Amino acid sequence: TIESTETVATVAGALLGLQNENSRMSHKQVEQHRRLKAKQYFDELRCLVPGGTDSKNDRNRVLQLAIDHLKALTGQGTAIPTIKEESDKDEVARLSEEETSSEPLMFEMDGDDTKKLSHNEVEQRRRLQAKLLYEELRQLLPNAAKFDKNTVLLSCIHILKQKQGVSEDALSRMVEGLNSQDNEGKDGARGARSKGEAGKLDGVRGLG
Repeated sequence: TIESTETVATVAGALLGLQNENSRMSHKQVEQHRRLKAKQYFDELRCLVPGGTDSKNDRNRVLQLAIDHLKALTGQGTAIPTIKEESDKDEVARLSEEETSSEPLMFEMDGDDTKKLSHNEVEQRRRLQAKLLYEELRQLLPNAAKFDKNTVLLSCIHILKQKQGVSEDALSRMVEGLNSQDNEGKDGARGARSKGEAGKLDGVRGLG
């Protein structure tokens, strides 16, 4: 379909630019750049899905929200029509393979059920959940079987923007607002901790 073709063309173009930029960077710089892009994509995705801006959402929760929203927009359990143009499919597959990260992304995970688990067990559980969520999301995207994580996010963002009529400028403003909201929340939390520590110190001084 035209929509699917435009999606692949947009994603392929973005990845081509990223590929050219990566060729001029060291491995460490590439990994840092990849993680920054992942954060950018997750911020954009949070702004495009219902309930995504909740500060309590970890990345796995955002992926689940994206899956649910994409299903709602395209029909429950129905994948977006695939692309028939072999040249487009080959190009996206080639670019996504070159873009594949050698190091998996880290995900936050909250909940009382993690308290009894070791750090390694929590990390294994989180990564397994992320792997399953990415795989489910790939099945909802056109020709996404070989997409790496960032490509999956980018493709999903592009489709949600199209489906919801959100422009690039509008999304940028939404992300700016989200970042301001997150920063205010962090500042408030730091202020609360500082007051708590000051109160404890005053209490100790009072005992002295």
